[in-house]
Amino acid sequence: FLAAVTARDFSTALWLRMLNGIMLSSMEPVSQSLIAEATASSERGFYFGTLKFCNAMGWCVVGFYTTAISNLHVRLSATSQVVGWRFAFGTVALLSLICSLAVAVFMK
Repeated sequence: FLAAVTARDFSTALWLRMLNGIMLSSMEPVSQSLIAEATASSERGFYFGTLKFCNAMGWCVVGFYTTAISNLHVRLSATSQVVGWRFAFGTVALLSLICSLAVAVFMK
């Protein structure tokens, strides 16, 4: 996502997003493996359901957020502003990085 923020044209953004999708395709199997290893068998259904619910809600919230601000110009300071879709990519990238770091820290 962070590289897609700097894309100068649609084709570059498309290729960078495709690369991002390929790299993130392992997130669901990894999260399922973590749940399977970290929970008792009697509680796994609840945690898998919670994972799927949070995944679905995340897609809804991010989809609404990015669509709502995609055509806006977001002011970063008194002298700089950025197109909304770039700001949305950056925000989602930052949240993804925070989540990744949290998993890395708490799973040790």
